[in-house]
Amino acid sequence: MLSARYHGLGIPNMAINCLAGKIHFILCAWEFEEGESNMKHQAYAILLVEVGLTGKVLARNFTKLGILASKDTLFQNLKEFASHLKVAINLDSKFHLKPVQVDGVLVMERFLMISMDDTQLDTLNHVRSYKKVLFLSDVVHCDGTMILPSMINLSEGSL
Repeated sequence: MLSARYHGLGIPNMAINCLAGKIHFILCAWEFEEGESNMKHQAYAILLVEVGLTGKVLARNFTKLGILASKDTLFQNLKEFASHLKVAINLDSKFHLKPVQVDGVLVMERFLMISMDDTQLDTLNHVRSYKKVLFLSDVVHCDGTMILPSMINLSEGSL
């Protein structure tokens, strides 16, 4: 017997169909060396840099991290659907951001370890983006004991 949600009519769940269509679109040509595949890889890399995270970004809590990504983008929309339907999407680790140093720590990962509300997290992400910082090593001197002067002033960061 069908769920009462469908009133016994056999109506398909459009949210599940939409999520499946988005996953299918991303997986088509994902591993190929062509323009469409490169566009999808770059869109995913932009998402990672924009939110300042790596790893299983698409499997994380959307309600907490959804504010970090630009609205109405391919991967933000995919993450929203997946979170709504409680589906975890994991891409191969070769597509994750790699630290320059061994055991490099992402600044946003540190911020997430501290309990903050959404507005604080969003503000810190904007500052991190403005300063062009991804890893903790981008903020401190090589000995790790002092913050770089360029991180304290109001100037925009450089790559």
